[in-house]
Amino acid sequence: MATFDPEKSGSGFLHHSNDARNRKDFWDLAKAMGEDGAKIYSSSGGMKETVVSGENVIAINIIGSYALDWVKESPNLGVHFASDYTPAFSRLALITKDAPHSNAAKLFVDYMLSAEGQALLAEGGLPSVREDVTAGLNIKTLNERVGGGLKPIAVDEGVLEYMDQMKRVQFLNDWKAALGR
Repeated sequence: MATFDPEKSGSGFLHHSNDARNRKDFWDLAKAMGEDGAKIYSSSGGMKETVVSGENVIAINIIGSYALDWVKESPNLGVHFASDYTPAFSRLALITKDAPHSNAAKLFVDYMLSAEGQALLAEGGLPSVREDVTAGLNIKTLNERVGGGLKPIAVDEGVLEYMDQMKRVQFLNDWKAALGR
């Protein structure tokens, strides 16, 4: 079994800490992974390679957009989404208040959010936030693909909870203890 190392992977930390906030059984799952001898990795690609090679038979919390592309090229891979919920992280675009070319930045963001820009992103493997984009996956078809349980990770104060150094250290210590390390 493979999963992210939350100490070495920002995505992994986000996935695991989000699950800890949203799943009552997260620490039970972490302990079960430890009892099973789960191996931890710093990237989705590293996990994919170990599943393709047979070193691991499953990778948990892998980035879904990557996994959906990988199953197209590797016939021995499959993707399964949890029935209770499937977390999704947002890809953000921000413009700083004092940006030297703020109008150009606004035009770029407008283009990224346009039907044309979203179609290009969807063709590249990232789900579109627009339901009217039919190339690749959009937010509606992605939700259908995961069984209706898509739950985007909110970009709010909760996502910052573990940025408090004491809470982050406690989370990582609890993680290591659960995995028996």
